[in-house]
Amino acid sequence: MSFIISLLNEPITLNSGVTIPNRIVMAPMTSKGSSWDGIVEQEDIDFFSRRSEAAGLIITGATAVSELGENFSYQMSIYDDRFTPGLQSLAKQIKRHGNKALVQLYHSGVNSRVSFKKHGMVVGPSAVHFPHIEYPITELSEDGIWSIIKDFGRATKRVIEAGFDGVEIHGAYSHIIQQFFSAYSNKRQDYWGGSLEKRMNFVLEVIKEVQLIAKKICKK
Repeated sequence: MSFIISLLNEPITLNSGVTIPNRIVMAPMTSKGSSWDGIVEQEDIDFFSRRSEAAGLIITGATAVSELGENFSYQMSIYDDRFTPGLQSLAKQIKRHGNKALVQLYHSGVNSRVSFKKHGMVVGPSAVHFPHIEYPITELSEDGIWSIIKDFGRATKRVIEAGFDGVEIHGAYSHIIQQFFSAYSNKRQDYWGGSLEKRMNFVLEVIKEVQLIAKKICKK
């Protein structure tokens, strides 16, 4: 046991050359401490400040990359420059003990309940009925899909400029990336759906866009 504890407290250097001060990661948790508009507030800063010595790598909770991608009340957002000052303050608090910090990039697709409350519209790969959803779903157009992919890229740029070390792409259970992957929620017969390979195209394009933006910033 003492060997494991010792190993966990040792730094680790990733293939990219980035060194994390220990091998403990704080998983993303949606703290719901932002304003109704998604701006980081003191409650968010206090939440992460209290945990700034908890792990060598700390990841924020779901942070909406698009105006129509919000599922949780009072979650952080990053789809506009007005969110940057709050994220800058948050990055400083998380990293004040030498930690590395990531922002989890998120879009909830058809589950964007808060977006529906704010804007009266929710988008997804297809206009499929879900028993737990009581509002209409608008099927994304080709341009709409590419716009969301670009949103992930723009969010990556804001994250790094705010002082974070990188991003994590949220791809779990029933949110937009999984919705494109699922044959139940994705009925498309174009580049974005049909075969298993085509249902993978959305997430692959998101990854490609995020990596492209990150590489551009790192070269500056």
